[in-house]
Amino acid sequence: MYKRKDQKILPVNQPLPNGINPSGTFAPDPGGGLVVQRGSRLTPERLKMMHIGDEFLSDAEKQLFIDILYQFEGAVAFNDEEMGLLKPSIEPPIIIHTIPHVPWQQQNIRLPKSMQEAATEMVKEKLTYGILEPSQGPYRSRYFLVVKKKPGDWRFINDVQPLNKVTIRDSALPPSVDEFSEDFAGYPISSAIDYFSGYFEIPASPAT
Repeated sequence: MYKRKDQKILPVNQPLPNGINPSGTFAPDPGGGLVVQRGSRLTPERLKMMHIGDEFLSDAEKQLFIDILYQFEGAVAFNDEEMGLLKPSIEPPIIIHTIPHVPWQQQNIRLPKSMQEAATEMVKEKLTYGILEPSQGPYRSRYFLVVKKKPGDWRFINDVQPLNKVTIRDSALPPSVDEFSEDFAGYPISSAIDYFSGYFEIPASPAT
């Protein structure tokens, strides 16, 4: 749902209380990654779906790349069941710092009959895999579905506008695309990996 800039609800621009450090430190050698049985995730069927080298790599080079993928197979996910969580030594559980506010209870958006079954299944799956959890708190935020490119697929969207309105702004900015793209400009071969629901891999702190 597109919004003009003047319609967007932005976080609050004020200092964190008591000089709180909002994040932890990165572990240079985390070690002890998730170990899975070789080939349990990178199955032959899934490997066929991946574009590895195309005509640019020899068969030996492709196999070397696949062998490296197998070494880190625990970091590969194709569905919510396989998705893990980052260790606290890499990224601590998120604490959302807010200003004093009154809890909100949003009215739910009524979904058309054609969406209700899909929405119910998505909520059940997210509860099963720990992405969502039951809550008895005073807050209630609504959600809705938007259609994906593939017919019949939906994207589950939480409406966090009320939370944005009371959240203290984080001053950090993502890197400039122009700057970091200079590091690989002119290379004949490059690789791209998509994060699988990347934000879901960082748990929320109970303090949030």
